Amino acid sequence: MTDGTPQVSVEFLGLPGAGKSTVEGLLVRELKRSMTVYDENALTRKALLRHIRQRERGRLKVGAFIAGRLLLRNVYAVTKYEVGAFNRFNLEHSALTSLIMEAASNDSVPLSRKEKICKLWFKFTSAWQLAKESGPPRDMTIWSEGFAQRGLSAIGMCPPERAFRLLDDYARMLPAPSCVIHVTAPIETLTDRMTKRSRGVPEPLRSMSNAERSAYLSQLETYVELLFSQLDPGTQRVTLDNHDGAVSGILGLAREVRERLHIQGQAES
Repeated sequence: MTDGTPQVSVEFLGLPGAGKSTVEGLLVRELKRSMTVYDENALTRKALLRHIRQRERGRLKVGAFIAGRLLLRNVYAVTKYEVGAFNRFNLEHSALTSLIMEAASNDSVPLSRKEKICKLWFKFTSAWQLAKESGPPRDMTIWSEGFAQRGLSAIGMCPPERAFRLLDDYARMLPAPSCVIHVTAPIETLTDRMTKRSRGVPEPLRSMSNAERSAYLSQLETYVELLFSQLDPGTQRVTLDNHDGAVSGILGLAREVRERLHIQGQAES
């Protein structure tokens, strides 16, 4: 079990609608039976509170922060601690952030989408930095959308020639996770899922026809495969076929992740 810098981190990668969040939730639940595992939301809350306690004296400020977060739970209120974490991240990874900003500045990307790319990058990298510095003791961290997926979401909006160049650079610069799980499903299955649950479909897919979605997802699939193949050699790669949406292989997936990362659960020790 580690304290601070996570020694074992697992990320998910895949097309919209492939089931990354669903698989992540089930995998976290299964792995928690035998080890200490945090998903990104629980880890971010814990790390932020630990960070504040380490830097602020007195319970009043900590209590005021918690109360403020509860009152503003439906508003993304940024704290000085998150801004500081983002700044510290950029001291080490300025080229990575510059690359994401270059992707976001693409003229074909709507302003609202550019703003969202920047907001999500800030939110993820500040959380990642806080987890690295002040995260609670844990055996594993699981990110439903880590560096690989965040980069894909931003760069995938660019024209193909530019996207391939940026992805090639991005794959070499991103902090290497211990393992990346590639969740797959046929394009036809994904478009069908989006038709049935249009409420959860991300932009720009929401406003597309099925034919446009299929073409866009096919191009995005090329980027996913490129990024997946160019991950750091030390990163374990696992592929999960989720075409039926039943996620029936969670036990096998948990076992494979433990074996690939040489982790022995408490129940197996």
